[in-house]
Amino acid sequence: AAVHSAEINVNNVQENIIQSKQLLDQSIQNLKLLTGATAQQTLTLDEYLTADSLSTDTTTTLLPGPDKNLEVYSANTKVAQLQARSAKAAFYPTLSMSAFLGSQQFRDDFGLTFGDQSWNDYRYLQLNLNVPLFTGFYTRNKYRSAQTLARIDAQQYHDAMEQSKINDSLLMVTYDNYRLLVAASGRNLLLYRDNVALSSQKFNEGLISIDAFHKTFEDHLRAD
Repeated sequence: AAVHSAEINVNNVQENIIQSKQLLDQSIQNLKLLTGATAQQTLTLDEYLTADSLSTDTTTTLLPGPDKNLEVYSANTKVAQLQARSAKAAFYPTLSMSAFLGSQQFRDDFGLTFGDQSWNDYRYLQLNLNVPLFTGFYTRNKYRSAQTLARIDAQQYHDAMEQSKINDSLLMVTYDNYRLLVAASGRNLLLYRDNVALSSQKFNEGLISIDAFHKTFEDHLRAD
């Protein structure tokens, strides 16, 4: 029974190692998504935390960065404002000018020659004034529609900013709670590790049975 218990503990240790590696790989993939890295790129973590640092890490602070999702709402708001200005500009008359400087050939029959005397200077300057007299109803409705869309986009942008603030606040609270939980778990892990060392000394001195030592080791294994 003692041998079987020891083998079970070995298997449990191997399971914990595999699960921890799986969590590490999953965290690296999540970092790729957050940082915009490609699937072919490799992320390497140069710093690893020890149990001693986890048990004393109670002062780390986290400041959330800007919410990139808000850029979409900001861009939509600017586009809607420009569309409203464009619709408003349809009420104004437009003045355009065009000019032509060149030569043409005037003939009584179909044909084309390239002599110097065959071409005549031909120039003109044209001014066009367009006054929207019969499109007022359509233009007014289009302008009102653009104004409504601009107000909707502005309200969505405002709501998104408020939601982002709430999410940041919740993220800070969640991060702080998890940080305290990890610190408490780190302290417990150190205590369980000390208990295993003490139980090992007692077992070597014949003060406790191997079952009692395995029980202490299993408690340490569950805490890990």
